[in-house]
Amino acid sequence: MSAADTPRPRLAAAERRATILRAATTCFAERGFAGTTTASVAARAGVNEALVFRHYGSKQELYLATVDAAWLQLQARCDELFGEEPESRHWRLPGRAFLELVRDEPDVARMWMRGLVETTGIEAIDGHVADRMGEVHRYVAALVARSADAGGLTPGRSPETEAWTIVALGLLGASLGTRGLVADDAFDEVLSTHREWITGDPA
Repeated sequence: MSAADTPRPRLAAAERRATILRAATTCFAERGFAGTTTASVAARAGVNEALVFRHYGSKQELYLATVDAAWLQLQARCDELFGEEPESRHWRLPGRAFLELVRDEPDVARMWMRGLVETTGIEAIDGHVADRMGEVHRYVAALVARSADAGGLTPGRSPETEAWTIVALGLLGASLGTRGLVADDAFDEVLSTHREWITGDPA
């Protein structure tokens, strides 16, 4: 094999790994960690189950990879949006990115939501999800502080407190596409009220 050919196997392996990750995300979204088997992931991905273990080692490592990938995806979308909005509005972008994810890749949002409400009893998993949620909170709080420094928030708002509110609103918005717990118009009213609270302007 020539040097020019060497990237091809790596690319193929990366594509297979991504395919397995997408399939796992869907399976975990539908059945949770306990209800998902590596065999079902392999079947959905159209690969041999041995390939799942070759790339991810275990169901536990595969699950953690889906959680991490969802978080990285959200951050990447925020990075794209930062250039489109002034810093005074950066506090809004994680929520916007998450709702885009709900709309465009609902399985990712559903998997993330299930991970937050369904404990597995496995400390390595539950602790990892909790750590990621803490990271999400710190990330959003930093953006709220950035917007406050840029004059975009009503004085006196606590970035740490508002970050939890924003996270909670994102999860409520996710229910629009996953369980229909809140109507569109009711959710819009909630968002408008929160925007007015945090900025003094509902627009």
